Amino acid sequence: MSKIYIEVPKKTDMITASVPCGKEEDYLWQFTVMFEESDYLQKRIVTIMDNNCDDGGEPSIQSQIVKNGNDRKTRFEYHIDQSDLKADIVIDVFFCKENRIVIVEW
Repeated sequence: MSKIYIEVPKKTDMITASVPCGKEEDYLWQFTVMFEESDYLQKRIVTIMDNNCDDGGEPSIQSQIVKNGNDRKTRFEYHIDQSDLKADIVIDVFFCKENRIVIVEW
């Protein structure tokens, strides 16, 4: 398995990570990770939108609330199994005091 570690400054609200997939790694599965911290609601929300690794396909969107009880961590899992394309991807997001850490594993 391969991993990418991305350190995201607290002032950055969105990043995109691209993961190669397919037999020849000729596709890029792109994930846009969006961060929302609401002082009013006292909640941290992570939203991930992917490009479905497919031309013209609708993106899938997932959101989770990040809580202190789970060590300020949230996990997203993606799986694709098509005739010419197979991939399993795990995205972990950690909220730290000064930044955020995104770990993409495939």
